[in-house]
Amino acid sequence: MRSTRPRAIICLLFSLMVLLACSPSSGAHADDSADGTGADLTIMPTTPMVASWVNQVGGHRVSATSIIPYSMDPHSYQPAARDIAQVTRAEYIFAVGLLYEDAWLNKLLDSHPDTTLIELGHSSSPIKFQGQHHGDSHNEEHYDPHFWFDPMRVSSVIEKIAEILSDIDPDGMTYYSQR
Repeated sequence: MRSTRPRAIICLLFSLMVLLACSPSSGAHADDSADGTGADLTIMPTTPMVASWVNQVGGHRVSATSIIPYSMDPHSYQPAARDIAQVTRAEYIFAVGLLYEDAWLNKLLDSHPDTTLIELGHSSSPIKFQGQHHGDSHNEEHYDPHFWFDPMRVSSVIEKIAEILSDIDPDGMTYYSQR
């Protein structure tokens, strides 16, 4: 007769792991925010890269979820209904700026005037394009929005994010400046 004891122990351990995985975590911070994250601020960055920077600087005080999904090409992105619904709930949108998101973001924000747009690109000392860009026949200045290829420019943007978060959430100023 075979013992069922090892099989019962494995089933019990598996059930315990499933139960622990499905239960809410007991973190160090109470989950008292409106969005259920426990964060003090909810920010909507336009790209996953900007969301990562905001989350790194903001830590537990900030919840940043990108409007553009990670797998989507920002150059060809068009907001879906779900994205529009997210933006309607956003108080602040952090964007690359420098015309990077202009194809869709300005139209979206026109119908949501209470949302504050914060463009980060100009704080990176961006590189000015020479000549005309993308068929532009005007004498407007255009800058390369792809500043993230230069770590020094990214560092400037990270400092700007800490400054902006400190302005939005003065109680977290010391926290943001130390991250």
